Amino acid sequence: MIALAPTSWSSALATVRTLPMNTLFVQSILCRHVDGQVWVDDARSPRAYYAVHPYGMALLWGDARDHDLGWLRDYLHAPHDPPEWLQVSPIEWAPVIEAEAGVTRCTRVNFRFDRDAYRAARQSVASALARTTIVVTTAEMFAQITGSVVPMHFWRDAHQFVRDGGGFTVLVDGEPAATAFCSYRHGDELEIGIETAPRHRNQGLARLVACALIDDCLERHLEPVWACRLENTGSFELAKRLGFVPTRWLPYYQLPTLAST
Repeated sequence: MIALAPTSWSSALATVRTLPMNTLFVQSILCRHVDGQVWVDDARSPRAYYAVHPYGMALLWGDARDHDLGWLRDYLHAPHDPPEWLQVSPIEWAPVIEAEAGVTRCTRVNFRFDRDAYRAARQSVASALARTTIVVTTAEMFAQITGSVVPMHFWRDAHQFVRDGGGFTVLVDGEPAATAFCSYRHGDELEIGIETAPRHRNQGLARLVACALIDDCLERHLEPVWACRLENTGSFELAKRLGFVPTRWLPYYQLPTLAST
């Protein structure tokens, strides 16, 4: 694999925006919102691209027809730390990936936001929303919110998060209990990230704080975006309860980690 110089990322961005799937995390790399990595098979005339977000999400896209794939196989065989999750486009890449030892196939789901379904869902929790303390997520909260899906994994620092992302947080006894935040934003699309502190789970807080962020999106004429692993039952079911409709089921590969080698 050959590192693609940032001066050439605009060409990669043009190609990734044409893909029939949610690519907001890759756009965040190519627009230099985060410090990701981008590789190609050939620096002068790329046929295939590979991008990795600091969070560990990756995308392989481009020409999947038969050509020298030594660069890809070498990468797949290498241990990854932190764990890496790979999507591919087009689907013709799937047999290439699945032929490699140590790769585990899961499923990633892309959703479409249904405004009418959301309005009905929101109405059912309107009274709970009125009783819940939900505030704008502040720079001070940036480092306080911990978990697997939290703002610090998607933004360089608190200043960038507040300026370009933002979110809402449920407070319980003055402490952050659940947060819904912007993980990526490009054009009029804003992808939602959400995390609930372990001791506050199973209380419906994620649904309430997500409503606050979705309401804010609609007020600002932004389209809420949701994607998750099918195996993440909590996120998948929450999306449907909020009016998101599953539209695409895509292969999602967990690559070998240091711990598995």
